[in-house]
Amino acid sequence: MQDFDDDDLHVDLTSLIDVIFMLVIFFIMTMSFTLPEIELNVPTSTTAEENDAASNSFSVKIDSTGAFFIDQKKLTIDELQKVIEQEKPQSITLYLDPDSPAQSFIDVSDLARTYTSGKLLVKALKRDAK
Repeated sequence: MQDFDDDDLHVDLTSLIDVIFMLVIFFIMTMSFTLPEIELNVPTSTTAEENDAASNSFSVKIDSTGAFFIDQKKLTIDELQKVIEQEKPQSITLYLDPDSPAQSFIDVSDLARTYTSGKLLVKALKRDAK
């Protein structure tokens, strides 16, 4: 019988490692890098009431285009921030259109977290019955 030494047996792993690296590079290059999307489903109401019980509450409306309104006056997010800084409300009441973009909701909630310690009340806008 022939004696095999362990020193004589040897497997070359270089080509295997090359193939693995090529696969890793392929998978990294074909990955799709997309930002996660938040789908916000806001319920509608036909019996909603606009009643602010809090004395130092600040009302903001967001329409379907994502525009901010205070007392029927359209504001940008920077103008809204300045108004909230001046008023120093204890809470913010947000009237949200169901079709409004989620980013507008996030912008107002960030302002509420910054200036009212996170006191944000979200209310549905009244819809006409169909």
